[in-house]
Amino acid sequence: MVPDKYFAGGFLYNPDTNQVLLHLRDGKTVNNPNTWSIFGGANELEDKNIPINTFIREIREEIGIILLAENVTFLRDFFSDKFNIHRFSFYAIDRTPANKIVLSEGADFKWVNLEEALIMGIGDKTKQDLVLFKNLLSQKGESL
Repeated sequence: MVPDKYFAGGFLYNPDTNQVLLHLRDGKTVNNPNTWSIFGGANELEDKNIPINTFIREIREEIGIILLAENVTFLRDFFSDKFNIHRFSFYAIDRTPANKIVLSEGADFKWVNLEEALIMGIGDKTKQDLVLFKNLLSQKGESL
């Protein structure tokens, strides 16, 4: 069952370059300010209480990329004690070059090699998402 209020977020992955698209949260946010993170946010009425809709809307609002639900993959969900909210994580395959992306929220964004992303200053939950994703890629036998 999906709770009335939740967070849904995720990242884009380019399999050609083995890079994930992350964003740098600005200093105005309460949650993980000035930290590299996944894209996302809290659900809104228009999402119809469907987490994938929230993720798709957040990607559209934050970086202008239109995702189709059939191209988005569920990664995991759990209750975050730190933020007292249920959290849903997703990823989508995307190859949009950085110079074609327009950031509307946050301080910055960049495509980062998956291995490099795991050792840079990212939030704990983002790191857990990326480690899980890396393990899923390894299980599928895809190159890193």
